[in-house]
Parts: sequence; structure tokens; C-alpha cells
Amino acid sequence: MELNHVADASDQKNGPALLFENVKGSKDPCLIAVLSSRKRCAITLDMPIGMSGVQMAKEWMVRIKKRIQPKVVATGPVMENVVESKDVDLTAMPVPKLYPMDGGRYMLKG
Repeated sequence: MELNHVADASDQKNGPALLFENVKGSKDPCLIAVLSSRKRCAITLDMPIGMSGVQMAKEWMVRIKKRIQPKVVATGPVMENVVESKDVDLTAMPVPKLYPMDGGRYMLKG
């Protein structure tokens, strides 16, 4: 739960995105607050930094109509960390519990 509180405190001061490299109970790092500022959203979405949130949303709606079809591949870096079937363990992923009364850890669909 500390991740969320630190990120929230940072956001209140217009702080940076945060990378936690030693997450208790996880072997993986956790990057948080990546899209919590309009400037970072614009950079991530390859849009002008001065755009308003409404302008970015409208532009995003135009862009998603022109989706690029994925290319299915049998090999390559994308296949380096494949976990299947009985070996899948969602608790191994760095998904923080955000608030004390949360029923669990929630992954957001991207």
C-alpha cells in the first residue's frame, strides 16, 4: 500500500513517475504514476505537450480508428517470458494493493 501513498504524495506536488525496484514480495520492479500528468500523457501518446486533456482524448479517439494490425511471430524478444497453464501465478506480478479496505490487488485492463 505504500507505493500508492508515495505516488499520491508525489502527484500532489507534480512529481515524476516513480520506479520502485525493491518491491516487497515481488521479484519485479513497479513503475507507477506514468500517466498522472498531462505532459507525460502527451509524451506517451506522441501528442503535443500543450494539448488539453479534452484535445488529447479527441485525438486518441481518431487514432484508435486507424489501428495497426498485430503481427503474430513464433520467436523473438516478445517470447522470452512466456508463462502458461498451471505455471501462471498472478500474485508474482508487482500489482500493489492500493487501499487498506480493497478486496485484493487489481490489474487494470489496458
